[in-house]
Amino acid sequence: MSKSDMPLSMIVDLDSLTEPRPWRTKVCILGGGISGLTLAHSLHLAQVHVTVLEAGGLRFEELSQDLNEAEMTGAPHLGTSAGRFRVLGGASTRWGGQLMPFTSDVLQSPKVCGLPQWPITTEDLQPYYSELESLTGVNNLPFSDELLSRFQQEHAFLSDDIGVRFSKWVPYRNRNLAKTLGQQCIQSSYVSVFLHANVTRIEMREDGGSVKSVIAKTMNGAAHEFAADLFVVCAGTIETSRLLLASNNVCPAGVGNDHDQVGRYFHDHISVKAATVPGATQKRILRHFTPLLRGGTMHTPKLEATPALRARGQMLSVMAHFPVEEPEDTALHSIRKILRSLQAGKLDSGILRTALKMLPQSVEMGGYLGAAYLRNRRPISKHAKVTLQIDCEQMPHPESRIKLSNALDRLGSRKAQVHWRISEEERYTIQSFASIVEEVFRDSGLGALDWDERLFENDDSWFKLPADVLHMMGGTRMGSSASKSVVDENLQVHGVENLYVASCSVFPTGGSSNPTFTLMALTLRLSERIVRECRNHMPDHQTLHALAETIG
Repeated sequence: MSKSDMPLSMIVDLDSLTEPRPWRTKVCILGGGISGLTLAHSLHLAQVHVTVLEAGGLRFEELSQDLNEAEMTGAPHLGTSAGRFRVLGGASTRWGGQLMPFTSDVLQSPKVCGLPQWPITTEDLQPYYSELESLTGVNNLPFSDELLSRFQQEHAFLSDDIGVRFSKWVPYRNRNLAKTLGQQCIQSSYVSVFLHANVTRIEMREDGGSVKSVIAKTMNGAAHEFAADLFVVCAGTIETSRLLLASNNVCPAGVGNDHDQVGRYFHDHISVKAATVPGATQKRILRHFTPLLRGGTMHTPKLEATPALRARGQMLSVMAHFPVEEPEDTALHSIRKILRSLQAGKLDSGILRTALKMLPQSVEMGGYLGAAYLRNRRPISKHAKVTLQIDCEQMPHPESRIKLSNALDRLGSRKAQVHWRISEEERYTIQSFASIVEEVFRDSGLGALDWDERLFENDDSWFKLPADVLHMMGGTRMGSSASKSVVDENLQVHGVENLYVASCSVFPTGGSSNPTFTLMALTLRLSERIVRECRNHMPDHQTLHALAETIG
């Protein structure tokens, strides 16, 4: 086979190459996590040639993970260290798998709440929802409370202040996208995947109006250059800001940072374990709020503040749900532990010992699973502990931000510096919503909850109560004005014609839903734009043959 006839599909570990070389492609995707693999898979279906640069390998590695170390200067932010993964599949290797779209009042929030508006609407994202359900293997039942009628279940309460929606959980076998979309990409003749490709710099052309290439370094010190017609940053929120800020050869303040917006408005969801459900109330709570099962998809109820309540109370997006904790010595807890390990690709001896310990509980386990199958509900043991948890979006603040530290990582790049804060707006929203939940439950006869008294404190000790939930957002937020945002409504970096960002970093606000579903919808929307751009030009056969020669 001649070099020009070599297949273009491949997976290359840059650590295995003896010397650096230049590479050329049509579309270069920076990051092989959830958005990167979603985009690469969509482009492969459209027969667009694409290269994926993944900073890690096929499996979790401490050495690669160390490159995520950051300097913390604000409130402790768990997601900075525990929510970022340099491995093919990225955060999907540890993803809980919840999918839930944003409601229209998140993208166009009531003005009295003081939140920024998105430059798009839910109508721009809805066309991609059914495709995402198919890609992730969940059913197409509604997210709204219409779902209750499908299960012949009545509402637990009727309230103008609290609405009920349901998240969908991706089956464990589909959560690690490296094993689903990633495998399809690797086998595609249109996708090339490079491992241990740590992108440290974006090389701009002299006028600063377009990207020429990116530089990817390996642990052995080699620097590989990747040129392309179009680049998409699909890294996580913190890494995206760090990369743009560090790329200052042509743009002194960093790429896309002419107005000092890169890294600003960093936000997350914050969560508080607000109450425990006592035994007298637990049975009623589980009757109405146990997750429902249909066709391999689990549906979990979320109690959300309605737009009317938010506008009246000038509240952020906020919701409550009922996590179920199984004791560690139960079969249900052990099964979940095994499934999470399989998802992450870590079936070690400890997990095997856990499986063996489950054998005496097999009869009990069979009973739970049988009951779940017959009742279409998640199995819950009689020993489980149920709590009420309140999750709230944050008010984006310009001084909650990602900057560059003076400390260097192993590759010689400046580490990220994360300054995160929790504000009075979050405290007010959580306390107000908790009071309304208590009132609605009491009036509906659902019973009393044992509230954490610290929840209603008004001194500084309150700010030690909530924690982030590893949903990092902001830093390159989306907007119509280049002076107040980093990317436009099409995710294109303002003023840079061939650079896009597909990351939760573009979210102006966080809503109360998990961000992954909206991120994937934005990514599919971007894919359509890229395909249109590529089809407006004749296929670059010389580029493709040059890539084949380089591979050879």
